[in-house]
Amino acid sequence: MLARLCRSSALRASPTRLTGLVPAASCHLQLRRSDPCGRATSRGVATSALLDPLIMLAQEPQTIAGYTPSEDVVKFLSVAPPILLQFVFFSPLSAVKAFRDSGTTGDVSIMPYTMMVANGTLWFTYGALLSNPTIMLPNITAIVMGAGYCATFLKYKSPQAVVTPYVASSAGLVAATIGSAALLPLATSQQFIGYLGCGVCVAMFGGPLASISAVLRDQSAAAIPLGFTVFSIANTSVWLSYGALVLGDPFIWAPNVLGLGSSLTQLALIARYGTAPRAAVEEAAPEEGAKPKQEP
Repeated sequence: MLARLCRSSALRASPTRLTGLVPAASCHLQLRRSDPCGRATSRGVATSALLDPLIMLAQEPQTIAGYTPSEDVVKFLSVAPPILLQFVFFSPLSAVKAFRDSGTTGDVSIMPYTMMVANGTLWFTYGALLSNPTIMLPNITAIVMGAGYCATFLKYKSPQAVVTPYVASSAGLVAATIGSAALLPLATSQQFIGYLGCGVCVAMFGGPLASISAVLRDQSAAAIPLGFTVFSIANTSVWLSYGALVLGDPFIWAPNVLGLGSSLTQLALIARYGTAPRAAVEEAAPEEGAKPKQEP
């Protein structure tokens, strides 16, 4: 029934230049602009006061400075984001392997992994509400891999690791997502989950910054996973380009602007302090007060 409403609303809406190029994205865009499937028609959400400007922009999407990308660019930006998203979900494997090899998580935060589960659940549910497999299916990986990373982290967590607040907040987001999808009207649940998804997306990509105090204290960025950071930069860049150049949709590009900035900050910390563990940094540094050896 929802799929029929989506198709009918897209037919009734004025055609856009996306028709025939990115059908899933076009249906997604028309959903936000038409009453039967639109999420911009309900105003019962408490956070709407903060996000109303984004809704107003989304109701009349425009590309940046009137730029119209070529067909090849549109096709690339329609395919690259979901693929790169999978690399982001698999990139923490090396860090998790280091947990097993060392027997401890050290100063690494569990936040990126709990946020991966919450983020995957949010967008999987959102895609299911829209009957959109393009949004729904890629996030199965986030749920499965994120849960595995969390299980490994809990097995090898260090004594100083802070776990409970992050696990509890992730569980709360998952419960809110499933509960809203099951209990709220369709348009309201789409809007509510969309708001949550934008916020969690930023938290997920900025998660390693939860270790920034340890980085500054130890003068080492070993607590920030390099692979996850690099793939986050690539992923947020293509999603930002897709949202701004193809869809003209601030609900897509706005959270990725913040996510990209957060990822670049992480990369800057890695470039400044390196990824060598604290012990290696201390060994490389000369002992305080030690006199240099004089040659005979």
